[in-house]
Parts: sequence; C-alpha cells; structure tokens
Amino acid sequence: MDKVKSVLQQSPDGVTEDMVNFLLKKYDGNVVDVLTELWNVDTDKVTNIDMEKQKWNDIRDICSSYEKEMHEYMEAMRGNASKKE
Repeated sequence: MDKVKSVLQQSPDGVTEDMVNFLLKKYDGNVVDVLTELWNVDTDKVTNIDMEKQKWNDIRDICSSYEKEMHEYMEAMRGNASKKE
C-alpha cells in the first residue's frame, strides 16, 4: 500500500488509486515505469538528452587532454631553452 500512496503523491491530478493499482500490476511494481506512463514521459527524449550530454562531455575531455599536453610541451620547451642559455 505504501507504493500506491507514494505514486499518488507524485502523480498528476486526477489519478485514482485504481489506476495506480492497475499500472503497478502492469509494470510488476516498478514505480518509475508507472510514473513515466502517468506523466506521459517520452523515454526516447531522455535517452537522447543523455547521449547529447555524453557527446559534449567527450568533447570537453578531448579538449582538456589536448590543453594538458600542450601545457606539458610548452613547459618542456621552456626548460630546454633555459638549459641552452
């Protein structure tokens, strides 16, 4: 009964206890799937957003790695220049 109350608290207005019980049976008690259906959340959009964020994170990692390598190279060159003098 706790799941039903929890889902009812998080669901949109107008959702009945019978609807929640039906959906809990339909989704084998998975509260996330029940709430997803009640709020009509398109799971493909969530996946696409996550993939888009991951792509940008990958790009940032590449840029950070490049910047680190360039910094190390410039420090090494600066060290070699001072040895020659």
